[in-house]
Amino acid sequence: MTSLNVGQNIKLFRENLGIKQKDLAEQLGVSVNYLSLLEHNNREPSLAFLKRISKAMKVPITFFLIDSIQNNIKVNPNLRRAVAKLRALALEMEKLKKANGKE
Repeated sequence: MTSLNVGQNIKLFRENLGIKQKDLAEQLGVSVNYLSLLEHNNREPSLAFLKRISKAMKVPITFFLIDSIQNNIKVNPNLRRAVAKLRALALEMEKLKKANGKE
């Protein structure tokens, strides 16, 4: 059985979404060093922390748990565009919720 590269997937999505490591760390309330350790698979995030990362990056948590995502996103530009569109939709939904007073 292949081990998951959760940290690498976090880094890959963060970079592809144009989010700086420092900005994500600040948003999550952790140090850049800790986020770097996660991204290099030197620390294993809890499920609760993965949910926080997912929410901060506006992507489904399952994106971090897919074993083959690293290869797919580098090779498949359609997947990269789909992720960007999904993130844009999530941001738009969040704006609509705030506008309607439903946070």
